[in-house]
Amino acid sequence: MYRRHVLCTLPWKPRLFNLTECLIMGHFKEGKMHEVKDLVNDMKTKGLFPKTETYDLLTEGHCKLKDFSGAYAWCKKMLKNGFVPNVSICKSLITGLREGGRSHDADVICSEINLKEKDDCRADEDASAVSKL
Repeated sequence: MYRRHVLCTLPWKPRLFNLTECLIMGHFKEGKMHEVKDLVNDMKTKGLFPKTETYDLLTEGHCKLKDFSGAYAWCKKMLKNGFVPNVSICKSLITGLREGGRSHDADVICSEINLKEKDDCRADEDASAVSKL
């Protein structure tokens, strides 16, 4: 069920999605954030874990609903699991956190993203150096 791809669009995100992502977007569209969390938990119990696109969708969905606490939580999980969020989604989250008086949380996200990107750059440099040998 979770691996099928279908054409599913929302005004802010037209592209090909897997069925789970379509269900997530539908729940967000209806404002059912609890169902989104339940769906992701169900995925995990079946051995399917979110990837970059799914985490981006989760973070963006919460941002669109002005739930920056939810967006922050998903972004933190995303970073913890080794993924870096999309730049425009990051900007929405950071702006929302700062406007909500949560500048410290916005700074934490910025710092973690910068650290992750530096680690990725180092890994690319190491791989490049190895390939030259």
